[in-house]
Amino acid sequence: KLAKLHVAGKGDKASPMVAFGLFSTLCAYGDQRSCFELGLLYEVGDTVKQDFEAAGKYFEDSCASNFA
Repeated sequence: KLAKLHVAGKGDKASPMVAFGLFSTLCAYGDQRSCFELGLLYEVGDTVKQDFEAAGKYFEDSCASNFA
């Protein structure tokens, strides 16, 4: 939830790059929701450079682990 707040720009110190770091770390530990969120960040391209290939990888990983 903290990372989602950073993406949305909520709070005085919100930072999309902090969200990216949180999602990346949690995804590396196997949190599939975070992997999906990374896919969204890469798909949209507001926080990080738009990269459909990277987005697809994160979406496929989430899907393969049965994340709805």
